[in-house]
Amino acid sequence: MSRPRILISEPNAPGETFLPYVWAILKSYWEHFGSDSEAFTWDDPIYLRETVTNGLDAVYSEPIDVLGLSCYTWNWDLNCEVARWAKAKNPNCLVIAGGPDPDFKEADFFVNHSYIDAIVVKDGEIPFTKILETVLSGGRDFKHIPGLYLPTPGPRLKLAGESLSAHFYTGSTEVPTIFDYSPYVEQSALYERIMAGRAGLWTMATLETNRGCPYSCSYCDWGSSTMSKVRRFEMSRVEAEVQWLGKQAVNFIFLADANFGIFARDVDITDRLTDAKSSFGYPQAIYYSPAKNNPERTVEIARRTHEAKLTSAHVLAVQHTDNDVLAATDRSNIPASKYREVVARLAELGIPCEVQLILGIPGDSLDKWKSSLAELMKWGVHDNFQVSPYALLPNAPAAEPAFKQKWEIETVERGLIPYGGIRNKSSQVDCTKSNIVVSFKGFSKDDWVEASTYSSFLRAYHNRALTRLPAIYLWFVHGVPYREYYDAIVDGFAKNSKTLAPIYNRVHELYAEFLRNPEASDEMDLSQFPDCQFLVDPSKWIYVNTCLNLDEFYVDLKRFLLDRFPNASGLGSAIDYQRDLVVLPDYSARVGKSLNMNRDWPAFFEATARIVTDERLPEPKRFFLPRVAAIAEEDRSGWEGSLNFGDGDITERTDRWLLQAVSTQNLAQYCILPHPKV
Repeated sequence: MSRPRILISEPNAPGETFLPYVWAILKSYWEHFGSDSEAFTWDDPIYLRETVTNGLDAVYSEPIDVLGLSCYTWNWDLNCEVARWAKAKNPNCLVIAGGPDPDFKEADFFVNHSYIDAIVVKDGEIPFTKILETVLSGGRDFKHIPGLYLPTPGPRLKLAGESLSAHFYTGSTEVPTIFDYSPYVEQSALYERIMAGRAGLWTMATLETNRGCPYSCSYCDWGSSTMSKVRRFEMSRVEAEVQWLGKQAVNFIFLADANFGIFARDVDITDRLTDAKSSFGYPQAIYYSPAKNNPERTVEIARRTHEAKLTSAHVLAVQHTDNDVLAATDRSNIPASKYREVVARLAELGIPCEVQLILGIPGDSLDKWKSSLAELMKWGVHDNFQVSPYALLPNAPAAEPAFKQKWEIETVERGLIPYGGIRNKSSQVDCTKSNIVVSFKGFSKDDWVEASTYSSFLRAYHNRALTRLPAIYLWFVHGVPYREYYDAIVDGFAKNSKTLAPIYNRVHELYAEFLRNPEASDEMDLSQFPDCQFLVDPSKWIYVNTCLNLDEFYVDLKRFLLDRFPNASGLGSAIDYQRDLVVLPDYSARVGKSLNMNRDWPAFFEATARIVTDERLPEPKRFFLPRVAAIAEEDRSGWEGSLNFGDGDITERTDRWLLQAVSTQNLAQYCILPHPKV
């Protein structure tokens, strides 16, 4: 008799190539704790999206007996397709769904998804192993296994909220507490086969060093493990996995810890990662979510990863700066004074900051949102605001009926351009669809459109340093609030300027159409470049289109700002200095760039980057005669080569300039930093 076949499906997000990890976790746990490690045949897992889109029959000829689905926002639809396929080939196939996305709160879930037999809540190792034991014994009744939602009729369960559900809940999930072996190492045979087939291609991997999150942010569903004790993995396992991933030449590692840096040992884990890169050349990059309540340790980890060139920027998961908004979403942050210390220290180390923000948190308002962006600038954060809409995850606290009713939440399901704000037109993969909050009590759909448009202009103009330096000058010398400055630029200048009004109106209409049209997404086409193969987010579209008429933009901007702030004697010089630092296709990385200045702007802006209070500064030092400042490629704080457009004709150089302008994820990388040599 043939052994039952198990298939695990965990398709990547669009454009990502993570090695299958859930498969290794479940398989290794069964082999350690199951009654018969050889009882099942584990088929190669589904982890590339094209495996599904190209046709599953081409890969899996035999019917599947047990299908495990690891479900997230980006792969839910694909996993449903896999489940329907498996049931069609074998109606008796047992389909188990896990991960954050199966909406067990939905009363009709098992009616609408009749191809799914059970939902696992939280960690899957123990429930899935007990399910396999039941299957081996010939059973299909899983009521004795904690941590499941089942369609079996039984006592009606009152879910969190007000509605009753026909689901049968088997009780709190039993989760592992000891993690002393590495699934990667134990399943090396498959991984090495995968890596051999991906030679020369970018490969990504997940690394856990702990599980759980002690916080309760209403928008979050960190693997269904929020508001839980953090369980540490044995250090021997972590070290073995880092070594293994380095030896396997995995390019990118995503640390799946909710708060990396929460433990003192996380600094040692950082050293293991940097040692692996030093020894093997891999990983080439990592991403982690920093702990928010230990600034000193956070800075130290940021310093070590940046010096090893594992990270290009430090992530500040701020979400919002208004305490009332954060309280409404059960989010607690470190005090603003601590953040400012972190930012100043990172500035001393030459480490850019990437700030994660969420637009549309219930309790927010248009006024509070604009003030939040300005507050970040007061903290000294100028490089990169990553603004994400509030995506309502199915099992996050914000999805509870009581929460939605309290805030009168209205959502739309729409496609979102991938992180980084760029998508290849030739890609057959649609933007990932999410359930986005666009209206709630005190915040209308019109407010959402206005806030989205305003944010896009700030990201294009402040983060990419088209208007940043005059803003810093006005704040430190004349006390002009950043909010006042950008309200003037976006709501006054951009809306009404001859050169910018068409750009403003186009972006504003994009977001309005985003709400009206179920098929809309937040991506834009650079139609002026017919050969451009990319769709981009609105901030990148604004930046490119502004640069196409840069001289006219600065003439109009200078006239507007001098009229608006007539007492700022150095403002005209600051605007000229900002203009001279903008990089266009005529820039040569080999030659560098020279500019004239009548004030010591490099010294002034270097000083402001290290100030953590609201103190005022005198006007920058005047030069008796204008001086020449030289900017060479090596002066740009470690980003050598990112502004090399070659030495070809203007068409070729423009193409390279455009490619780098839209493909750069961290906006600060694309700016020449204001530290030329005078």
